[in-house]
Amino acid sequence: MMSFSTSSSEWSSIDIAVRDAVDRSAGLCEAFSGPWDEESLLYLAERSPSLKSLHISHDEYASYEVLIDIIKKLPLLEDLDISPPFCHICESEKFFDFSDVALTALLDNCPLLDSLNISGSLDITMDAQLRAKCARVENLILPYVSDEEYVEEEDEEPEEDEDG
Repeated sequence: MMSFSTSSSEWSSIDIAVRDAVDRSAGLCEAFSGPWDEESLLYLAERSPSLKSLHISHDEYASYEVLIDIIKKLPLLEDLDISPPFCHICESEKFFDFSDVALTALLDNCPLLDSLNISGSLDITMDAQLRAKCARVENLILPYVSDEEYVEEEDEEPEEDEDG
């Protein structure tokens, strides 16, 4: 497998091919799978309002703000897979700063979403409202989150005072 940096000639060739394919689809592209950078993905989202399936891999840090911009442009999205390009890369490396804001935006803006796979960094506070939104996604895969992160603070029992 080959890793592409945004400055490499290989990445430039891929970027040109992706843009050409998007342009040829004339707004009718329904599925995309492959490597990307933020600029190319925004290009895809702006010109592919019919996109239903998006499987993206990346080898550089990306902001969740960009993902939110993209999500807002893809209301027909049913299947989203965000993963690092190589399974041998250390799990602790930060590939995508995916927050509860990004997850909420995704679930709110893509009502048809029935498959979601996010691999990488997860910075989510999973409250009851967000769990309810996640529950409507039939096939949901999120990075491992400990049970403690799913417990709401109000559900915890207060500790009794030793004097009382």
